[in-house]
Amino acid sequence: KARRPVPARAPARMFFASCCCAEGDGPRTAVEVPVGSAFSPASPDLEKAVALDDCGDGAQSSKVGLMEVQLSRRTAGGRWGMSLEKLPSGAIYVVAVQSTGVGAAQEYNRSAPPGRSIRANDVIVRVDDATSPEEMTTLIRDAISLTFHIQRPQLFEVTVPKNDLALGLSVRHQKNGYGLHVEDVVEGTAVTAAGADIVAGDRIVAVNGKEGFAEWLQLELREAEVLILKVSRAP
Repeated sequence: KARRPVPARAPARMFFASCCCAEGDGPRTAVEVPVGSAFSPASPDLEKAVALDDCGDGAQSSKVGLMEVQLSRRTAGGRWGMSLEKLPSGAIYVVAVQSTGVGAAQEYNRSAPPGRSIRANDVIVRVDDATSPEEMTTLIRDAISLTFHIQRPQLFEVTVPKNDLALGLSVRHQKNGYGLHVEDVVEGTAVTAAGADIVAGDRIVAVNGKEGFAEWLQLELREAEVLILKVSRAP
């Protein structure tokens, strides 16, 4: 019998430029910081809290510089009141701040000066005198009182119509994580044709108004013909 011809595979570049890299792609997968968060990633409280960058105490992109925030929890292993994720840069990203309940971040936020509360999308660059991811993670896991050095990112939106082009973003994310980390922007694709201000190292935190699990954002990236991307850019 004559063999059926094998269909040609789609060019790798087009696939790479238009899809997202899920957990399981080896070194491209982000790593979660085991910090004993106030709630698990699947908690309904976290889904409510992920939008806390709009918390009414200042502009989203307010330039507050480097904040030093002293937090204390009741016991080692107690609640910091934040859900955290390690960035490829080694800094620690605030995925969400619990909106209710008892936690160190909540107690601080209740009396924080205007514009200086801890918010979703903030970036922790130092903990006490530690700057390495391993040392910061250990302190967060074991200590009762810490000084967090926090930078507020710039938050902005860009609109990208696909117009039958590949999207042009290579992203990665943590399994069951939140947000998409931009690894590369490919020339000659929808993103660059739209002149969108997105660069490697940015983080996509919402797509067409939808926030939450990275898989939700991926689905919207694939299916929508016009994308409004909310981007977080660390200083």
